[in-house]
Amino acid sequence: MSREVNWLKFRLRGAKTAVEAARTNEQVSLFTRQALEAAESGLAAALLQWDTPFLTNGEKSWREIVMEISLQPRLLWDYVTALRGPDVPYKWPVKTVFTGPLRCKSVHQAVQNATDFERLSPESVVEAFRFVYEHRRRLLHYLVHVESAWRTLHRRSPSCFVG
Repeated sequence: MSREVNWLKFRLRGAKTAVEAARTNEQVSLFTRQALEAAESGLAAALLQWDTPFLTNGEKSWREIVMEISLQPRLLWDYVTALRGPDVPYKWPVKTVFTGPLRCKSVHQAVQNATDFERLSPESVVEAFRFVYEHRRRLLHYLVHVESAWRTLHRRSPSCFVG
């Protein structure tokens, strides 16, 4: 294993430890604690999947994605926030439709429960989009993070986000 790979794994373990320490601090707000739980979960999944065969998104391996994200805190924040889901009351199809594909694309081997995907129907997808449209002002912040996460995964093809 190369020195760079060992260094990156060390940094990921350190980041996970730091996130865990921040999450357990009593002065941290509930909102921040939830975001930190998602970050901790994402880092744990990255470390767990590290030595599995390469996962790819068509352009980059999972390892390359993790390296890119870990070196840029803003990318890490966008990705973790998108994986966490929206902060407003919503129906399950919203999270399944918008957050689920990002989770599966990045760490599909770590997805344990496909129940929500199996429950999806054309009607529930339409329901999710209607709900998002009706609550677009409350969900805008979340949707910006979702878009940023997709941009992170597909940095070489920005033309698909024009419009």
